[in-house]
Amino acid sequence: MPAYEMSNNFMPADERNVLAGGDRVETDSDTIMKADEENFLVETDSDTTDEYDSDESVAAPIGKMEMSFNIEILRMIGNAGVVIMLLVGRFLTRLDMEETFIFKLFHFNHSCTYIDFNPAKSAAALVVMVHILPICLYVVMHYKRVQAETDTSFNNYKMANKILSPITFFGTLYFFMVFVNSPDKDFEEDGAMGLFVMHYLPYMFWQFGMMVMSIQQCWYLVLKDAIPFDFVTCKWLWGWCIFLFFYFIGYTVFVWSFILKHPVWNTETDIGNAVALAIMWGFNVFYLIIPTIFSFKLWRNGLGDYKIVINEVLPTVPHETDYVV
Repeated sequence: MPAYEMSNNFMPADERNVLAGGDRVETDSDTIMKADEENFLVETDSDTTDEYDSDESVAAPIGKMEMSFNIEILRMIGNAGVVIMLLVGRFLTRLDMEETFIFKLFHFNHSCTYIDFNPAKSAAALVVMVHILPICLYVVMHYKRVQAETDTSFNNYKMANKILSPITFFGTLYFFMVFVNSPDKDFEEDGAMGLFVMHYLPYMFWQFGMMVMSIQQCWYLVLKDAIPFDFVTCKWLWGWCIFLFFYFIGYTVFVWSFILKHPVWNTETDIGNAVALAIMWGFNVFYLIIPTIFSFKLWRNGLGDYKIVINEVLPTVPHETDYVV
């Protein structure tokens, strides 16, 4: 605190004499001067304190940007990315389809055969990002909008959401691993089945994630009372969720039964082959096409509007006394 001095030159003569030596009686002017001096010192100290406090406060934003969009668009783009990937792969695939490992194992070609061999595999590995990035963003934003709900009816969903959303996120994120271990060995070659298993596992986890995401969408629509189609009821949606779950179980059991060399049915017959093909293509319809239709309708209805606000702030400069040497 700065020192405050009173010069004798500004004092009356009688007061200067008293200061020089001798008794003096306090006058009214002395009382006024002391009061003024005390007020002055207190105000100055307050000003210094305010200045110190301002150094410790958080700086106001220096920049702001807002983005508004509907997250259902992300889901539509992501699901369309899978269809585009398969179409590109089908166009670029040039080989005898009956000589592939998958055909010799299942007696028909799965859709992933179109992305297992170059040049189709390289092109598909690029196009698949059109699926992975939007879906991962959708999962994160859907998680946030669910957790932000204050209605108590969302309590169970909010707890489940902490488990279900990461399943879909990582199942989608690592889908690209199907391109790492392509089943391109001869059927009878050593290690061919193990290579196929490493190829199938990321696909299986991706399928599981797509199933979980579809169930989450149905759950959310029921709680929000926002089913986009008049003919669809809550009971219908819950029944649909049960169907999706057992469809995935059936699909997975079918594949593993062939891996373990104990097929659940014979796909060498016309009927058995047709059923297997229907299950394969049915997955794309039930887990990609139909959810995309729902997303389109929700986007048109305005459900899923999202706003992201980005504030840029200056970093707070710590006071020098915060550092200990």
